[in-house]
Amino acid sequence: LIDNSLFDKQWVDEAREKDVQVTNNAYAAPITPLAINFNTISLAVVANKDKSVSVALDPLPLSHVIIRNQVKILPPKSKPTLRVTRMAQKDEREIVVVTGGVPADGVIRRFYRATSVPQRMAGEVIRAFFEAGGIRLRGVVESGVVKKDDKLLYTWRGKSLAEILRGLNLFSNNLIADLLVKRLGVFAHGKGKHLEMSDLSAGVNIIKHFVVNKAMHVKTPLHLVDGSGLDRRNRVSSSQLVSLLAYMAGRFDLFPEYMSSLPTAGKTGSLSFRFGDRFQGAATIRAKTGTLVQKPIISSLAGYLHHKDHGLVAFSVIYNGRNGVQQPSLHTLHALQENGIARFRTVL
Repeated sequence: LIDNSLFDKQWVDEAREKDVQVTNNAYAAPITPLAINFNTISLAVVANKDKSVSVALDPLPLSHVIIRNQVKILPPKSKPTLRVTRMAQKDEREIVVVTGGVPADGVIRRFYRATSVPQRMAGEVIRAFFEAGGIRLRGVVESGVVKKDDKLLYTWRGKSLAEILRGLNLFSNNLIADLLVKRLGVFAHGKGKHLEMSDLSAGVNIIKHFVVNKAMHVKTPLHLVDGSGLDRRNRVSSSQLVSLLAYMAGRFDLFPEYMSSLPTAGKTGSLSFRFGDRFQGAATIRAKTGTLVQKPIISSLAGYLHHKDHGLVAFSVIYNGRNGVQQPSLHTLHALQENGIARFRTVL
């Protein structure tokens, strides 16, 4: 029995609905309190020396996931052309189709795809680990609620909030963001009391109250819908973000952990391959990226840079594409951000 009763039953918000039946990504995984492997299916693809291709679930096979391996071997030194698609079935099974080609170089390539049945997958992952350890489980995965007289066998202590935020910001993990916001919602109106609004909406309201009344003090409208930014109805300005960054810099009780959660330009997380050696002082930039690649494209960067004369400086850059016109490439937007910040540093 999998107990997901801590949150309401709205596991998929409006921004995630299109990825329920078929998906080619992992960032829109459903939001459940028990979220094993971030509610994603992990797949490993490797070309063997005999020119066959192995495709397997990582780390263990799951009884509800069917793999269709349609990968071809490419000439040596060719670029891989792999495409991985997860398709939901009515009986809670999931089919993962892997197509394209890969060179026989022995490199293991990993892919992650959001599951459509997080509760079923959680149970099957637990079953797989039990059986790998020699413990056979009978029956099927079902939902349930822990009872007071149930016997507790084991407790897993989670990471601290500082460690969780570091994983969220370094790797732009949408699921962590929305899980934390839902947890705020439960804190606001209690477990199981989901009459007036969803957990996500209740959590967002707490955030809006905080940033409007304590952190931002900006008169321009602030419109938040979720915690991850996947929903295009979110409306936040650069001035609002800079105001929030300035507020956090003044909270020494929170700021060291907050700052360390942000990627370092050219070194860590989502900024590992940004700025680079050509940008003088890249390592003194700590910032968070934001990207939506579907039309219209959106790319943002907000954080801190250290200036030799002015000390810590907060900045925010947001580029929004427009409907009905040719979209700029993500590479172009990244270059604009990086060149703009370089010029910004010289004129301070």
